[in-house]
Amino acid sequence: MESRIAMRLRTQIELLAALILTLAALVAISKMAKATGMPVENAAARATIGEAKTGAVYLTLNNVESEADRLRPAATDAARHAA
Repeated sequence: MESRIAMRLRTQIELLAALILTLAALVAISKMAKATGMPVENAAARATIGEAKTGAVYLTLNNVESEADRLRPAATDAARHAA
């Protein structure tokens, strides 16, 4: 059984890791948007803690081009499934 101090330290490390992964996801999303010419606004990711197997990223895509565009399915190397 872990002591309270060890459990608190583990929780703090998990929170820090979740924050770092969230920031990395936001940077990756903004780089992709610049590459395609479709700005991403209000990007945010919900961090997961512990052994949670799900997460979410929320964003607004703004089509500034004169032509209509299509949103293709999402994909990620970091997860088995993206929708």
